[in-house]
Amino acid sequence: AVVTEAVVSTQSTGYHRDGDTRKVRHRNEEFHDINGTERVRREQARRMFEQEFFEFRALVRDLENQMAHVMRICFDRCANTSAHIRLLEVFAGVSGRESVQRALSDKLSSIVSGMMDEVLDVKDMLDRIYPPQTTRT
Repeated sequence: AVVTEAVVSTQSTGYHRDGDTRKVRHRNEEFHDINGTERVRREQARRMFEQEFFEFRALVRDLENQMAHVMRICFDRCANTSAHIRLLEVFAGVSGRESVQRALSDKLSSIVSGMMDEVLDVKDMLDRIYPPQTTRT
């Protein structure tokens, strides 16, 4: 009778060993499912970020190429070296980008060459106005 009361008592209070083991297993499975699902979500979020970042970088490269094209057109329309330099000042942030520099390397070389020619012209003009003094040794 005492044993029967103990069995009835454990069944009514929910402290039956097999039931507890099943509950623990169930909770453990739920935890692993949640943890696994969370891992899957994080992995999906990481992949989505990488894809979106790749698309963003591709878009930036495309925009840089378009800006290089616009700058090339502007350089072609500039009348002199001073205008070229002003254009570089206006587009200072963009003209520092590697892809823009690569696309405009010939124009930039031409600008530097034009600047050198102008400096040499000024030097020649000053030499004519103020001839260099030769020192006698």
